[in-house]
Amino acid sequence: MAPDELKELKTRLDKGFIRPSSSPWGCPALFVEKKDQGDRDTIDKNREEDIPKTAFLTRYGLYEYLVMSFGLTNAPAFFMYMMNSVFMNELDKFVVVFIDDIPIYSKNEEEHREHLRIVLTRLGEHKLYAKFSKCAFWLKEVSFLGHILSEKGVGVDPGKVESVLNWKQPESESRSGVSSV
Repeated sequence: MAPDELKELKTRLDKGFIRPSSSPWGCPALFVEKKDQGDRDTIDKNREEDIPKTAFLTRYGLYEYLVMSFGLTNAPAFFMYMMNSVFMNELDKFVVVFIDDIPIYSKNEEEHREHLRIVLTRLGEHKLYAKFSKCAFWLKEVSFLGHILSEKGVGVDPGKVESVLNWKQPESESRSGVSSV
């Protein structure tokens, strides 16, 4: 485990996200660096009987998650269910939710101020917190799931189109899909 991984392990221990484990289960540890170089915040305490099933192994020992890890198979689906439940009254009226992305759309600044207040209040009511460094407010245009959202509507992200147009031509028969059935 690299020094950065040991630091991440200690951070998760200090935050109470994990604890040392004596579980009969375990998988290799995989720490993935986030865009902002931080760890992914986690939510929802695990049920006590499920905690040993989250065990992971490092050269420094076996640990298990006390909170939901996004590496768990159903974690993203559960998180989406929870976020949709939190924003049920606002969905498709002025909010779209995808995992932890929450674009807010409004007709004017006054309406947007109110929508923003509602969303932040809803997050607070459910003890969900946004990392300010990852938030962007009052944007006229935003990239979301490969699309550009703006006052003009929904458009394709030109960067994504360019990536497809610049794909290298396959040079072998197996890579071209010609031999596929």
